[in-house]
Amino acid sequence: MKIDKLYVTYTPEWFKENADSFSEWFNAKTFNWSRGSSLLAIYCSKDCKKWFKTLKTTKFDWRYSSLLALHCGKDFKRWFDPEKYDFDYGSHLLVRNCIKHIDIWYDETKYSLSKEEILENSK
Repeated sequence: MKIDKLYVTYTPEWFKENADSFSEWFNAKTFNWSRGSSLLAIYCSKDCKKWFKTLKTTKFDWRYSSLLALHCGKDFKRWFDPEKYDFDYGSHLLVRNCIKHIDIWYDETKYSLSKEEILENSK
C-alpha cells in the first residue's frame, strides 16, 4: 500500500505501523516537526541518519531531546548539541545510554558528580 506523504498521522499507532516504510512517507520539508519529533525519536530511531541530517539543517523540536538519548544513542554525534539538549530532564539518559560519549556531553555545571564518579557508578 502506497502511503501519501501529505497524510502523516501524528499518533503513536500510525508511526508504529508505518515506521518500516519510513522512506516512503517522510519528507523533511512537509513534516510537522513540532508534532512529530518525539514520534520520530521513538518509532523511527533506526532512520535517525535520514531525518537528522545535520544540526544546522534539522528542525527537530528540542523539547524532546531526551528521547534522542533514550532511542538514538548510537547516532549521538549526529544529534547532540549541548546548547539545545535538555539537561534538566534528560541528563540521566545521557549517563544511561550515551556513557561512551561522556567526554563530549559532560558539563560539571550540570551534574553533581564528577566525570570520574559517573564513570565509576555506571559500571
